[in-house]
Amino acid sequence: MAGVLAGFGVALLLDARLRRRREARVAGARAATGGSIGGAAGQVAPDPVLAPRAGDDLSDEELVARVQAMVDIPLGVEVTAVEGAVVLFGRIPRFAFATLLSRVARVPGVVDVEDRLTPVDDLGPHERA
Repeated sequence: MAGVLAGFGVALLLDARLRRRREARVAGARAATGGSIGGAAGQVAPDPVLAPRAGDDLSDEELVARVQAMVDIPLGVEVTAVEGAVVLFGRIPRFAFATLLSRVARVPGVVDVEDRLTPVDDLGPHERA
C-alpha cells in the first residue's frame, strides 16, 4: 500500500498542470495574507495544528492532521497530502460525498482537493462507524 501511495504522490508532483494550479493558489493565498499573522494582547494562543501560519506553509503531515482535526472523516476514507493538495480515497456513502469534499476544501492551508473517493449506496458492516 505504501508503494501505491508513493507512486501516486510522485504522479501528482510531476503533473505540471496540477503543480501550476497549486503554485498559483499558494501565491494568491500568500498575497492575501500579506505573509504575517498578528494578535492582540491577552488572546489565548491558537492551537498550532489548527491555526493558519504565515503563507500556510504546512508540512504534508501537519496539513493531514489539520484536516482530520477540523473535518469528520468517515470510516474507510484515507487522507494524504502532497504540497498542499489533499488526496481523499476510499469508499464513502453517496449522501456524504459532496459535503466531505466541500468541508475539506475550506480547511485553511488546503490548496487543492484530489477526489479519489468511491461513492457507494451502502457500505459493508466493517465500514460503518
